[in-house]
Formats: sequence, structure tokens, C-alpha cells
Amino acid sequence: MRLKVVGHAVPRLDATAKVTGRAQYTIDLAIPGMVAGRLLRSPYPHAQIQRIDTSAARAVPGVLAVLTSDDVQALERTGERFVDQPLLARGRVRYEGEPVAAVAAVDEVIADEALERIEVDYDPLTVVADLDAALARNAPLIHEDITGAGQKPPANVRPVPGTNILNTVTISHGDVDCALAAADLVVEGRYEYPAVHQYPMEPHVAIAEMTGSGVTIWSGTRRPFVVRQEVAARFGIALTDVRVVVPYVGGAYGSKSYAKLEPLAAALARACGRPVRLTASVAEGFRTIMGHEIHVTITSGVSREGTLLARRTRVHVDVGGYADSGTVGPRIAASTAFRSNGPYRIPHVDLQGCAVYTNRVPGGALRGYGAPQVAWAYEAHTDALARALEMDPVTFRQKNLLARGETSVPGAHPMDGDTHGVLRRAATRVPRVRNARRGGAGALIGRGVAIGAKMSAENRTLSEAAVRLDADGGVTVLTGGVESGQGAQTVFAQIAAEELRVPLDRVRVTLPDTIVAPFDQGTGSSGTTIAVGQAIRSAAEQVRAQLTALAADALSTSKQSIRFDQGVARAGRKEIPFGDLIKHAATAGGEVVGRGAFRAEAGRRATFWELSAVAVRVEVDPETGVITLIRLVSAADVGRAIHPQMVEGQEEGSLVMGLGPALFEAVTYEGGQMLNPGLLDYRVPLAQDLPHEATETVLIEKGDGPGPYGAKGVGESGILAIAPAIANALFSAAGVQVTALPLTPERVFWAMRKAKGEPL
Repeated sequence: MRLKVVGHAVPRLDATAKVTGRAQYTIDLAIPGMVAGRLLRSPYPHAQIQRIDTSAARAVPGVLAVLTSDDVQALERTGERFVDQPLLARGRVRYEGEPVAAVAAVDEVIADEALERIEVDYDPLTVVADLDAALARNAPLIHEDITGAGQKPPANVRPVPGTNILNTVTISHGDVDCALAAADLVVEGRYEYPAVHQYPMEPHVAIAEMTGSGVTIWSGTRRPFVVRQEVAARFGIALTDVRVVVPYVGGAYGSKSYAKLEPLAAALARACGRPVRLTASVAEGFRTIMGHEIHVTITSGVSREGTLLARRTRVHVDVGGYADSGTVGPRIAASTAFRSNGPYRIPHVDLQGCAVYTNRVPGGALRGYGAPQVAWAYEAHTDALARALEMDPVTFRQKNLLARGETSVPGAHPMDGDTHGVLRRAATRVPRVRNARRGGAGALIGRGVAIGAKMSAENRTLSEAAVRLDADGGVTVLTGGVESGQGAQTVFAQIAAEELRVPLDRVRVTLPDTIVAPFDQGTGSSGTTIAVGQAIRSAAEQVRAQLTALAADALSTSKQSIRFDQGVARAGRKEIPFGDLIKHAATAGGEVVGRGAFRAEAGRRATFWELSAVAVRVEVDPETGVITLIRLVSAADVGRAIHPQMVEGQEEGSLVMGLGPALFEAVTYEGGQMLNPGLLDYRVPLAQDLPHEATETVLIEKGDGPGPYGAKGVGESGILAIAPAIANALFSAAGVQVTALPLTPERVFWAMRKAKGEPL
């Protein structure tokens, strides 16, 4: 079938609403009778709460409710899922900014005044400021028994008693010790990736309104059905009594994957009997969720011919004071362990991931779920191996990359992408620096290459969708898949239009609303196009089958002779528009509805390898250590680009996001206190950080993905390899390897001085 809509850069469905300002985000909504909610946050990163006195706050005119942990204790248990974080701090605070009390008032000014009148007596405790402090012998325990809100960890969460280790996961195959002993060369390196903030443009915000025995929540969450489940469990009400509505979402990048403000907004709404909007400022957003700081130690053994023989990795993940809904912290230990092998064929491996509590803001998902952090480590390490062997780094990679069908560890999803082709397409577009390495004004010139690979999450179990063809020939797609800027609505419409052969402008995609939308596990792991897209395609196939039967009856012909085009059913010279077809079947009007699902348990998987290779050319100023990106090329294996322009935008946006921690972006702490919670002190990538020459994105399409028409996900691929490519280019230019990100001018300058033997 020739594709007429899929594979084309059609206009985005949400473009006009967004550029004209008509798009409604949660923060734009005004619910009748709505009041303001605010949170009192701890100024200490680690302290016992001795006393909370809210009497003065409750006496402020216009204050409707004041809550402390005593008021929400009954909401702490959340069913079977392990949760280590109370809604409001109970007995102890474990990071600076942890919510201690909540206020609802008629406006934000009064709410802020009430916060100022709450008296809290703290007894400061020793601060476990970072990973090294948390792992030190006899370190103070952040969670003495890791029961948090009263729940024991499940079997797959294995805390180490008497330590700050939340979970450890080890993946082993072969005999690493023997293989390392037999290797011609063994190289070890330690690599550090900083904590960074997701920083979506839309802040964290939730509105809650009690409705009889239930509650309605408006939120920018990417997992509305997960939020529904958590709120229902906390309040002891039926799922059908919890409605979660997701308007347009102004970015998420993992930060809005699980419940954040929603349960507290609902608790305030119940306490005061009015709808409550609870909004986090930028500084509060920094103190709500964070991307994990990760340290990786890699030891690899190779033969003199350049064959990887063995690898041992030890990954330590800073999960902060809590484990982000009890889910992310334990799982990221497994995720980082598995991914630390990279896309390489290594017969003997011992890979370990360790999630560690510290007195920092809780760590959560951030565009790759630990994959960018370990890709930084294994790709910087790969160049170090090639240098030790005096081998070209691209040649060394090509020798060891997984081929299609091979597995990184036994039982893993086989490699389904063209690793060699992806690397070659990027590397050939940025030639090696062969001559003098000096550019303008004495700058050093270098070229770096890296490849990143991420196997998508295997736990995506169910996405459902419904497609409805109305009596006027219009199509409505209902799904719980969230549009958070990635273009999901447009892709959903393209799939429905393609399957039903209707004009794209006749397709409407509803925003998620759990009271009417079919179930979806949630947007994440670059899997929305695959899982939701296949569900929509299945639903559209049901509609098409019903239309075929109706058309055959209306046109007095066989089903086999029916063809669809532009919303019209044809058989030879006879034709009938879809709308007339439905009216013919139901004189009072009507509709045709199809329902589809993508179920992992039915033998279908949303699993695929996300691959991207990056090649860069940089200039390094030897006087200041400033790195300037001159050329940037990425090649991504996308399976099938349903909307090529948006796929390129996803890849390039991911690349730009990766520039931050590569060159300048990091959340900094001193004694557990965050020093830069806002854009005045926290640097995110800007337009001027892009290369002086063209940025080029190469899409490799072989139609071999698990999604509709062979699509794969692309939301996270670009961020994987950008940091190590720049670090490898730095070595090419200046002969220094810096193993801690970001590559700030100061860090690079002192590394160059040390390499020259100059005084530090």
C-alpha cells in the first residue's frame, strides 16, 4: 500500500493553537471557586522535626485549610506499590525543599502569608551530601529501615541493611576474572555525570476538585492512569471515582512521569471543600525532581588485535532522599547496569548498578532513564581503549559493535538496528583532523565520534485506543497517550487517516481524560508511537472492516471490490462518501467505532533498540579552556519516520538537550543546600551554543521497528552520544581526557595545564 499521509511532514494538529496562544495548559485553567494551594518546604537537607505549630497560619483571614503529616497520615499507604516518601514530611526531612506543610487560601498572597506564620522547630542532622559520603563506612542512615510510609520493599528491591543502598542489581555472564587476566590490555576509568534538572517550560501544577465521593484532577502528567490509580489508592475510592484530565503539556522530559503534586492538591481540596490549584515555582520545581547524578567505574580487557574480551562496571546512582514514587530509584539500578555494556559484543561481563540514598532532591526519569549517563561513560572509555591500542576509534568500534540479531547479554532483546551503518553515516560526515590542529586565533581543532544505544523499556504492557467515524465522515481518535510537545497528536491522526484513507483535516484527536479515554500505561521510553500507534491502527482496521461491509451492501457489490480514497468508498464507477454510508445504514445518523490494543502479553513487544551516532568538530581555546562546537552530525536509526520533520526535531532537540550536561549544565550543592535553583545561575542550552557550521541529522529508515509501518521511537536517541563525542573531540584537539562532566572552561583549562606539567 502506497502511503499517502504517513511519511510526510504534514501540518501539526496543535500548531495553530500553540502559536496563537489559544492552547490551554493546566496553569491556564480557571475552575469556578478555585483557590490557591502552597507548600511549606524544609530549609534543611537533613533534620528531625521537633514541633510544627500551625495555629497562627490557620488564624489568617482567607486561609481555608492547613495540613501537616498528621492530617494526611491516612493517605500514606498506596496499595501494593512500594512508596518510601510521605506526602508531607513525617518526623524527619531528607532533602532541602521537602514539603512539610500545605496551605489552601483564597489567593496566593494570603497562602504565602500563612506559610510564613507556620512555626517549625528542626533539629539538624548530619548531612549525607553526595554519593561518596553516602557510601562511606559508618555513614549516617537516611532511611534506617527503608519502610518510609510504612511499606516494606517488594522482592525486587534489595536494600543493604545498615547502609544507604536502596537497591543493587548485578548482571553476569561468563568468567570476567579469567578473561581480564588473559587480556593483552586492561583499562580502567571512572566517569561522573552531574545531576541536572529536567526544566520543562510549564511548571509542575495540579488542580483538584472534589466531586461527591470522587475527585477530578487536571494535571500535566504523562501518566494519567497511573495518577488515577495512586489517588484512588490513597483516598480509598474506586478508580471510576477519580477522573484525571490532561490538557496540553508544556514539556516533561521524565519529570512528570508519576504523581507529584496531584495527591496533595486533592487532599487540600477535600480539606477546604473548594477546587485547589497547587503550583510549583521554578525554584520549587528544582526541589521537586531531578535527573540522577551517576558515577561509573569501567574495567575492560581487550586483545592486542582490538577485540573486547571482558568488562566489569560499577554504577552508583544518586537517587536523593527518596525513590520517586518508589518506582524509579529501584528500577534505575537495573537500567544502568544493563545499559553500561553499550552496543558492544563482550563475551564476559559483570555489570552492577547500585541505587544510593543521599540528602539531595529525589532523582527521577530524564530522557533516557540512565542511558545518557552510562553512554557518557562507556563511550569515553571506548576512546581510551582505542588510544591504548593505538587504533582508530571508529575502526575499534566497528570491530566490536553488535550485529543485527546479536544480544548484549543473554536474554536481552536482540539488536534490531544497523549499528555499523549508523556509526559510519555520522563519522564520514565529519572527516578526521589530519593536519595541524590549530584553527583561528590559535584554537586547537579536534574531531570526536560516539555511538549511543538504549533498549526501550520492556515493561510497557498495554495501550488501548478507540477510533470513531461519525455520520458526517469525520474521525475521532480517543487515546490516553499524552501530547507533551513531541507531536504525538499529529502522529496519531496520520495513522488513522492513513488506515481509513480520509483527509487529515477530518481527523480529530482528543486530549487524555480517564473518564472517556481508553487505558494507556503512560508516555515514556520513546514508546508512544509504537504502542499507542499500533492500538490506533488496530482500531482503524476494525472501522475499515465495518465500512467495507456497509459499502458492499450499499453499492451492491462484493467486499473485495471496495476501495477507499479521501473519505469515499468506491467500487468501479460507483462511489459513496463515508458519511452517506453511515446514514444509509442508520437513517437517524450514527457512527462506526473500532477499538484496538497493543498488549505485550499477547506476544507483541514495544521493545526496540534506539540508536544514534554523533560526530563533532570542536575548537578549544588553549588560553581559556572554552570549547566551541563547530560541526555536529547525528545519524539515527528510526525504522520509519511517520512525520520526518518532527522526527528530525526530536533528534535535534535531544542533541541540544545533551549539550547542557556536556558543556555547562549541572545542579550544584554545598552541604546539601542547592546553590542554583533557577535560570539566573543554572545554565541551559541556548541558540548560540549550536555549531557555527550546519547541524545535520541523518535518518536511517529500514521499516524494521515494532511500531506502525515499521516505526521506532526517537525521543531519547540524540541525547545519548553527544557528551562523549565532545569529550573525545577534546582529547583529539588538546590531548587531555576529562572524565567528569560538564566540560566547563575551568575544568578543561586545569586539565590542559596538568597535562603540560604546569603548576596548578
